[in-house]
Amino acid sequence: MAQTSMDKSKDKEICDAPRRPNKNTSTEKGAKEAPELQAAPYLHLVLAKAPINNRDVDAQQSADSGEKKRNLVKNKIDESNDRPKKKKKRKLKLNTCDEELVFTKKVKTHTRPTRVEPNGKIEKTKKKSKIDINDPNEIKQRCSLLKNKMLERLSGSQFRFLNEKLYKTTSDEAYKFFTEDPSLYQVYHNGYQIQMAKWPVKPLDIIVKEIKSRSKSLVVADFGCGDASLAARVTNTVHSFDLVALNDRVTECDMAHVPLEDRSVDIAVFCLSLMGTNFIDYLVEANRVLKFNGLLKIAEIKARFKSTEIFTKIIQRLGFKLLNKDESHKMFVYFNLKKLNGITKGGLPKLKLKPCVYKKR
Repeated sequence: MAQTSMDKSKDKEICDAPRRPNKNTSTEKGAKEAPELQAAPYLHLVLAKAPINNRDVDAQQSADSGEKKRNLVKNKIDESNDRPKKKKKRKLKLNTCDEELVFTKKVKTHTRPTRVEPNGKIEKTKKKSKIDINDPNEIKQRCSLLKNKMLERLSGSQFRFLNEKLYKTTSDEAYKFFTEDPSLYQVYHNGYQIQMAKWPVKPLDIIVKEIKSRSKSLVVADFGCGDASLAARVTNTVHSFDLVALNDRVTECDMAHVPLEDRSVDIAVFCLSLMGTNFIDYLVEANRVLKFNGLLKIAEIKARFKSTEIFTKIIQRLGFKLLNKDESHKMFVYFNLKKLNGITKGGLPKLKLKPCVYKKR
């Protein structure tokens, strides 16, 4: 039976269609030569239908981030290793004297140290001189400097103790304390001079100037005179009183009881000397020795006053009248008063001032 043209075309398509290889009949040579060709037509279908494992994806991401962190740490370590290391200071100790000297060898830098001036300009500082450890004279000099510094610190601590003693005891107790060891008063006076050197304006200079402007015949009583500097700077007759006589011009006594006659002086001076818990007795004693219309000059540390008005009111109850008061100075207040009448020691007003205690530096 003759085949039609449609049947012939079907047979041709069947013949041309790719045949499925038979496992039994395929040779090893064909399997080795084209394995990719066999799987290629179906590979995209398998990948499309394969389920995604989230755990594998997270593990891969964490591994990548961990690798990045390790690389960053490694880069920082490499950078720190590349930087030049600072040399440690080398110390040499010499026991050639009582004090121990320590010499340090500093690391040299390319830039010189600078400082900023108040006007805004930058100024290069001078290099510190180096110590020659082979020069015995220089070593002795350094030893003496160290000793002096230690002595200054020791004298500073002694001054603070003695200063507090004067402010927190009565004049009678302080007088007995310093008469037992007068050298302690010299230590106090040296510390006082060091403190005074730091003041921009010294109250004694103002008092000296005022006394020089008056008659030379006026008699002056200096309560708490120290080394009697006032008597040395004016030509007037000056009676100088203090707890210890540092020189021949000073009369040693308790300032609540000075060896002068009643109404025998024209000017009484208290220059930073209202010390002791009974300083009101000093002012009563000044009233006793002053003539009527005699002048009382008081210079005292500003920080001791809660109110200068209260102070002047109580002073005026002791028989004085305030002429003027100067609070323009940074460190002290200056009072000028005049004696109007006498006063008895009974029923004295109470008056307190803050003790001036220096803090440890």
